[in-house]
Amino acid sequence: MPEKKYTFIDLFAGIGGFHQAMHSVGGKCVFASEWDKFARISYEANYSEIEPALFEKDKDGKYKFFNEDINDANPEDIPDFDVCCGGFPCQAFSIAGLKRGFEDTRGTLFFNIANIVKYKKEHGHAPKVLFMENVKGLKMHDKGNTLKIILATLDELGYDYRVEVLNAKYFGVPQNRERLFIIAWDKDQIPEADFKFPYGIDKNGQTIFEKERAKIDCIETHVCDIFEPRNTLDNPNDTNSKVTISDRMWIGHQERKKRNKENGKGFGYSLFL
Repeated sequence: MPEKKYTFIDLFAGIGGFHQAMHSVGGKCVFASEWDKFARISYEANYSEIEPALFEKDKDGKYKFFNEDINDANPEDIPDFDVCCGGFPCQAFSIAGLKRGFEDTRGTLFFNIANIVKYKKEHGHAPKVLFMENVKGLKMHDKGNTLKIILATLDELGYDYRVEVLNAKYFGVPQNRERLFIIAWDKDQIPEADFKFPYGIDKNGQTIFEKERAKIDCIETHVCDIFEPRNTLDNPNDTNSKVTISDRMWIGHQERKKRNKENGKGFGYSLFL
Protein backbone atom coordinates (compact mmCIF):
# COMPACT_ATOMS: atom_id res chain seq x y z
CA MET A 1 0.00 0.00 0.00
CA PRO A 2 1.46 3.43 -0.97
CA GLU A 3 2.47 5.86 1.77
CA LYS A 4 -0.31 8.38 2.47
CA LYS A 5 0.96 11.78 1.41
CA TYR A 6 -2.21 13.86 1.09
CA THR A 7 -6.00 13.72 1.60
CA PHE A 8 -8.78 14.04 -0.94
CA ILE A 9 -12.55 13.90 -1.26
CA ASP A 10 -14.33 12.03 -4.05
CA LEU A 11 -17.54 13.72 -5.23
CA PHE A 12 -19.92 12.20 -7.80
CA ALA A 13 -17.72 9.20 -7.22
CA GLY A 14 -19.33 6.52 -9.38
CA ILE A 15 -17.55 3.24 -8.68
CA GLY A 16 -14.30 5.01 -7.86
CA GLY A 17 -12.20 5.95 -10.89
CA PHE A 18 -10.77 9.01 -9.15
CA HIS A 19 -10.24 7.02 -5.95
CA GLN A 20 -8.26 4.35 -7.79
CA ALA A 21 -5.91 6.90 -9.33
CA MET A 22 -5.44 9.05 -6.24
CA HIS A 23 -4.86 6.08 -3.94
CA SER A 24 -2.18 4.75 -6.30
CA VAL A 25 -0.10 7.90 -5.77
CA GLY A 26 -0.48 8.24 -2.01
CA GLY A 27 -3.90 9.82 -1.54
CA LYS A 28 -6.15 9.10 1.44
CA CYS A 29 -9.87 9.53 0.81
CA VAL A 30 -11.64 11.18 3.75
CA PHE A 31 -15.10 11.73 2.20
CA ALA A 32 -17.00 10.39 -0.80
CA SER A 33 -20.42 11.04 -2.31
CA GLU A 34 -22.44 9.02 -4.82
CA TRP A 35 -26.23 8.82 -5.16
CA ASP A 36 -26.60 5.76 -7.42
CA LYS A 37 -27.44 2.69 -5.30
CA PHE A 38 -25.51 0.13 -7.32
CA ALA A 39 -22.50 2.38 -7.82
CA ARG A 40 -22.38 2.84 -4.03
CA ILE A 41 -22.40 -0.93 -3.53
CA SER A 42 -19.50 -1.32 -5.97
CA TYR A 43 -17.62 1.61 -4.46
CA GLU A 44 -17.76 0.17 -0.96
CA ALA A 45 -16.76 -3.28 -2.23
CA ASN A 46 -13.79 -1.74 -4.04
CA TYR A 47 -12.45 0.43 -1.21
CA SER A 48 -13.71 -0.81 2.15
CA GLU A 49 -10.46 -2.67 2.79
CA ILE A 50 -8.04 0.11 1.87
CA GLU A 51 -10.09 2.95 3.43
CA PRO A 52 -12.23 1.37 6.18
CA ALA A 53 -12.66 4.70 8.01
CA LEU A 54 -14.53 6.05 4.97
CA PHE A 55 -17.38 3.63 5.66
CA GLU A 56 -17.74 4.11 9.40
CA LYS A 57 -21.33 4.50 10.65
CA ASP A 58 -22.83 6.58 13.44
CA LYS A 59 -25.02 5.30 16.25
CA ASP A 60 -28.05 5.40 13.94
CA GLY A 61 -26.34 3.16 11.39
CA LYS A 62 -25.76 5.93 8.84
CA TYR A 63 -22.47 6.48 7.05
CA LYS A 64 -20.49 9.40 8.45
CA PHE A 65 -18.22 10.03 5.47
CA PHE A 66 -19.91 8.16 2.60
CA ASN A 67 -22.61 10.60 1.50
CA GLU A 68 -25.55 9.57 -0.69
CA ASP A 69 -26.93 12.93 -1.83
CA ILE A 70 -24.44 15.76 -2.22
CA ASN A 71 -27.28 18.25 -1.80
CA ASP A 72 -27.64 17.06 1.79
CA ALA A 73 -23.93 17.26 2.59
CA ASN A 74 -22.98 19.84 5.19
CA PRO A 75 -19.52 21.30 4.44
CA GLU A 76 -18.98 21.58 8.20
CA ASP A 77 -19.20 17.78 8.50
CA ILE A 78 -16.70 17.10 5.71
CA PRO A 79 -13.14 16.54 7.01
CA ASP A 80 -10.51 18.99 5.79
CA PHE A 81 -8.74 17.83 2.65
CA ASP A 82 -5.97 18.76 0.22
CA VAL A 83 -7.55 17.80 -3.11
CA CYS A 84 -11.15 17.84 -4.29
CA CYS A 85 -11.99 15.35 -7.05
CA GLY A 86 -15.30 15.58 -8.86
CA GLY A 87 -16.77 14.40 -12.14
CA PHE A 88 -19.83 16.59 -11.72
CA PRO A 89 -22.80 16.10 -14.10
CA CYS A 90 -23.25 18.87 -16.63
CA GLN A 91 -26.77 20.10 -16.00
CA ALA A 92 -28.23 22.95 -18.01
CA PHE A 93 -27.20 26.24 -16.43
CA SER A 94 -30.56 27.98 -16.57
CA ILE A 95 -29.10 31.46 -16.24
CA ALA A 96 -25.80 30.84 -18.00
CA GLY A 97 -24.30 33.92 -19.57
CA LEU A 98 -25.15 36.48 -16.90
CA LYS A 99 -21.50 36.38 -15.74
CA ARG A 100 -22.31 36.54 -12.04
CA GLY A 101 -19.69 33.92 -11.13
CA PHE A 102 -20.54 32.06 -7.94
CA GLU A 103 -24.17 33.17 -8.01
CA ASP A 104 -24.68 31.77 -11.51
CA THR A 105 -23.83 28.24 -10.38
CA ARG A 106 -26.65 27.98 -7.84
CA GLY A 107 -29.07 25.20 -8.70
CA THR A 108 -26.41 23.19 -10.49
CA LEU A 109 -24.34 20.34 -9.09
CA PHE A 110 -21.13 22.27 -9.71
CA PHE A 111 -22.38 24.65 -7.02
CA ASN A 112 -21.99 21.87 -4.45
CA ILE A 113 -18.28 21.70 -5.20
CA ALA A 114 -17.95 25.47 -5.14
CA ASN A 115 -19.88 25.72 -1.88
CA ILE A 116 -17.68 23.15 -0.11
CA VAL A 117 -14.51 24.89 -1.32
CA LYS A 118 -15.87 28.29 -0.30
CA TYR A 119 -16.71 27.07 3.20
CA LYS A 120 -13.31 25.42 3.71
CA LYS A 121 -11.49 28.51 2.49
CA GLU A 122 -13.48 30.83 4.76
CA HIS A 123 -12.58 28.61 7.72
CA GLY A 124 -8.85 28.53 7.02
CA HIS A 125 -8.64 25.11 5.35
CA ALA A 126 -8.66 25.91 1.64
CA PRO A 127 -8.14 22.87 -0.58
CA LYS A 128 -4.84 23.12 -2.44
CA VAL A 129 -6.06 21.55 -5.69
CA LEU A 130 -9.38 20.94 -7.46
CA PHE A 131 -9.38 18.07 -9.96
CA MET A 132 -12.56 18.01 -12.08
CA GLU A 133 -13.74 16.06 -15.09
CA ASN A 134 -16.65 16.38 -17.49
CA VAL A 135 -17.80 15.53 -20.98
CA LYS A 136 -16.04 17.16 -23.92
CA GLY A 137 -19.26 18.98 -24.82
CA LEU A 138 -19.05 21.14 -21.69
CA LYS A 139 -16.51 23.25 -23.55
CA MET A 140 -19.14 24.43 -26.05
CA HIS A 141 -22.28 24.10 -23.90
CA ASP A 142 -24.46 27.21 -24.30
CA LYS A 143 -21.90 28.62 -26.74
CA GLY A 144 -19.17 28.33 -24.14
CA ASN A 145 -20.97 30.35 -21.47
CA THR A 146 -21.35 27.44 -19.06
CA LEU A 147 -17.62 26.82 -18.90
CA LYS A 148 -16.98 30.56 -18.60
CA ILE A 149 -19.22 30.68 -15.53
CA ILE A 150 -17.47 27.70 -13.95
CA LEU A 151 -14.06 29.28 -14.52
CA ALA A 152 -15.30 32.67 -13.28
CA THR A 153 -16.45 30.92 -10.11
CA LEU A 154 -13.02 29.34 -9.62
CA ASP A 155 -11.39 32.73 -10.10
CA GLU A 156 -13.77 34.28 -7.58
CA LEU A 157 -12.83 31.57 -5.08
CA GLY A 158 -9.15 32.44 -5.53
CA TYR A 159 -8.08 29.59 -7.80
CA ASP A 160 -5.99 29.64 -10.95
CA TYR A 161 -6.69 26.88 -13.46
CA ARG A 162 -5.92 25.03 -16.67
CA VAL A 163 -8.50 23.37 -18.93
CA GLU A 164 -7.90 20.70 -21.56
CA VAL A 165 -9.63 17.91 -23.45
CA LEU A 166 -7.68 14.64 -23.20
CA ASN A 167 -8.20 11.32 -24.96
CA ALA A 168 -7.83 8.01 -23.12
CA LYS A 169 -6.50 6.26 -26.22
CA TYR A 170 -3.19 8.11 -25.89
CA PHE A 171 -2.67 6.77 -22.36
CA GLY A 172 -2.65 3.04 -23.05
CA VAL A 173 -6.41 2.54 -22.90
CA PRO A 174 -8.11 0.78 -25.86
CA GLN A 175 -10.90 3.33 -26.07
CA ASN A 176 -11.40 6.55 -28.00
CA ARG A 177 -12.74 8.50 -24.99
CA GLU A 178 -12.40 12.28 -24.85
CA ARG A 179 -13.03 14.09 -21.59
CA LEU A 180 -12.57 17.68 -20.44
CA PHE A 181 -10.40 18.16 -17.35
CA ILE A 182 -10.09 21.21 -15.12
CA ILE A 183 -7.10 21.47 -12.79
CA ALA A 184 -7.30 24.40 -10.36
CA TRP A 185 -5.03 25.43 -7.51
CA ASP A 186 -5.29 27.88 -4.64
CA LYS A 187 -3.22 30.92 -5.58
CA ASP A 188 -2.39 31.68 -1.95
CA GLN A 189 -0.85 28.26 -1.34
CA ILE A 190 0.57 27.68 -4.82
CA PRO A 191 1.36 31.18 -6.15
CA GLU A 192 3.66 30.24 -9.03
CA ALA A 193 2.39 26.95 -10.44
CA ASP A 194 3.70 25.86 -13.82
CA PHE A 195 1.19 23.12 -14.51
CA LYS A 196 1.25 21.30 -17.85
CA PHE A 197 -1.26 18.71 -18.97
CA PRO A 198 0.09 15.34 -20.10
CA TYR A 199 -1.23 14.34 -23.51
CA GLY A 200 -0.24 10.69 -23.51
CA ILE A 201 2.30 8.01 -22.66
CA ASP A 202 4.93 6.86 -25.13
CA LYS A 203 6.09 3.32 -25.85
CA ASN A 204 8.77 3.62 -23.17
CA GLY A 205 6.29 4.63 -20.50
CA GLN A 206 7.36 8.28 -20.54
CA THR A 207 4.86 11.12 -20.30
CA ILE A 208 4.17 13.11 -23.46
CA PHE A 209 3.58 16.83 -22.97
CA GLU A 210 3.25 17.80 -26.65
CA LYS A 211 -0.27 17.34 -28.03
CA GLU A 212 0.70 16.55 -31.62
CA ARG A 213 3.44 14.13 -30.57
CA ALA A 214 0.91 12.10 -28.58
CA LYS A 215 -0.87 11.16 -31.79
CA ILE A 216 2.33 9.72 -33.24
CA ASP A 217 4.35 8.31 -30.36
CA CYS A 218 1.71 7.12 -27.89
CA ILE A 219 1.74 3.57 -26.60
CA GLU A 220 -0.58 1.25 -28.51
CA THR A 221 -3.07 -0.81 -26.53
CA HIS A 222 -5.62 -3.22 -27.91
CA VAL A 223 -8.60 -4.77 -26.18
CA CYS A 224 -7.00 -8.19 -26.55
CA ASP A 225 -3.95 -6.96 -24.62
CA ILE A 226 -6.21 -6.64 -21.58
CA PHE A 227 -8.87 -9.33 -21.94
CA GLU A 228 -7.04 -11.98 -23.97
CA PRO A 229 -3.38 -11.19 -24.73
CA ARG A 230 -2.13 -12.57 -28.03
CA ASN A 231 0.48 -14.74 -26.35
CA THR A 232 -2.27 -16.69 -24.58
CA LEU A 233 -3.98 -17.72 -27.83
CA ASP A 234 -3.39 -21.14 -29.36
CA ASN A 235 -2.40 -19.60 -32.70
CA PRO A 236 -1.59 -15.91 -32.07
CA ASN A 237 -0.29 -15.40 -35.62
CA ASP A 238 -3.22 -17.10 -37.34
CA THR A 239 -5.24 -14.26 -38.90
CA ASN A 240 -8.14 -16.66 -39.51
CA SER A 241 -8.38 -17.47 -35.81
CA LYS A 242 -10.79 -14.88 -34.45
CA VAL A 243 -13.10 -14.43 -31.50
CA THR A 244 -16.50 -13.15 -32.59
CA ILE A 245 -19.85 -12.25 -31.09
CA SER A 246 -23.07 -14.04 -32.03
CA ASP A 247 -25.01 -13.04 -35.16
CA ARG A 248 -27.91 -11.94 -32.98
CA MET A 249 -25.72 -9.65 -30.90
CA TRP A 250 -24.10 -8.19 -34.04
CA ILE A 251 -27.53 -7.37 -35.48
CA GLY A 252 -28.45 -5.72 -32.16
CA HIS A 253 -25.32 -3.54 -32.26
CA GLN A 254 -26.11 -2.39 -35.80
CA GLU A 255 -29.73 -1.55 -34.97
CA ARG A 256 -28.70 0.33 -31.81
CA LYS A 257 -26.14 2.38 -33.73
CA LYS A 258 -28.78 3.25 -36.35
CA ARG A 259 -31.30 4.36 -33.69
CA ASN A 260 -28.76 6.49 -31.87
CA LYS A 261 -27.66 8.17 -35.07
CA GLU A 262 -31.29 9.01 -35.93
CA ASN A 263 -31.73 10.46 -32.42
CA GLY A 264 -28.62 12.60 -32.74
CA LYS A 265 -26.52 10.52 -30.35
CA GLY A 266 -22.99 9.33 -30.93
CA PHE A 267 -23.22 5.95 -29.27
CA GLY A 268 -22.38 3.03 -31.51
CA TYR A 269 -19.31 1.15 -32.57
CA SER A 270 -16.32 1.47 -34.90
CA LEU A 271 -14.33 -1.11 -36.80
CA PHE A 272 -10.59 -1.21 -36.23
CA LEU A 273 -8.13 -3.12 -38.40
